[in-house]
Amino acid sequence: MTTEPPRDDTRIRFRDVPTRLPTTTHPDTDRLVTASSRWCRTHLRACARSDAELAAYLGGGISTLVCRMLPNAPHEVTLAACDLFEYLVLLDDAMGDRGRLGASEHAARHAAGRVMVALTDWGGYPDAATEGVYDAARRLRPHLSERQWERLAVGVADYLDGCVLEVAAGDDDLADLAAYTRRRRVTVGMRWILVLAELTAGGRLDPGVPLDPRVRELHTIALDHLWMVNDLFSYLKEWHGRECTTNVVPLLCRTRGHDPQGAVDWLFDHIAEREAAFLRAGREIESGMAAGRSAVPGYLHNIALVMSSALYWSRDTTRYHVPGLPDPRRRT
Repeated sequence: MTTEPPRDDTRIRFRDVPTRLPTTTHPDTDRLVTASSRWCRTHLRACARSDAELAAYLGGGISTLVCRMLPNAPHEVTLAACDLFEYLVLLDDAMGDRGRLGASEHAARHAAGRVMVALTDWGGYPDAATEGVYDAARRLRPHLSERQWERLAVGVADYLDGCVLEVAAGDDDLADLAAYTRRRRVTVGMRWILVLAELTAGGRLDPGVPLDPRVRELHTIALDHLWMVNDLFSYLKEWHGRECTTNVVPLLCRTRGHDPQGAVDWLFDHIAEREAAFLRAGREIESGMAAGRSAVPGYLHNIALVMSSALYWSRDTTRYHVPGLPDPRRRT
């Protein structure tokens, strides 16, 4: 179910997004982006319809986003994460395209299953379309404990299941904001990245810390912030293409009576609210858990970096710019 676009979607106003979240990028960002781009041209060619399509996709700079999410991670970990995330986002694009995997729930489900086979090495060596997942996972897995790897794999599986569900049902089964929020926490695709944030906590992180209910709630707040930022910055591009089905803006217009500007303003307000909730919860966790656990402050800082990454990256990526239209993101 979709909502008719506004008569003039160039008049949507973006306002400032003040933030107290930390941000930086990996010291090896240039090298990492170059290496990941080279990897993608080798391992993702079978997933794209042409060299030109792949080049346009790579211009969106997904690997630069990963470098913001994991600026403190070892070079090898960040590079493998760049490669895996590039693959997953390209797959998500294909599932969102009604001329490709998005045309068939069965095709989308089959593709998701093949990706999980390659990620977990369940079924031997993968095919050409999933060899990149196998390669990235093979390089990433030695850096993780068995429990961490299991949680990362579950995060990827949940993401793929959510993408398939979006192909199968679109927004037809999303009658309210709560249902949409539950799905977007999964399909924003960042939960597995939070596992990698454990690797650079400034010391050995107690394995029980990420499983603590308070920390899990902090993860949820971060994921909410991430999907809201994604929906805010991707909205104009999606609606200009007249296929704005997985975005909170049309949902708010349909269920709460907002006009498009009002829905965008709602996003700005709730992004700020989620940041305030994150900072408040982080202070409480640090004061309650940091005693005797020297790695906790660094771990919380890493979660904040994952959370803030999309806010800074989204302002400049070409993925969200509509050619020929004013770019309201630059006003932020």
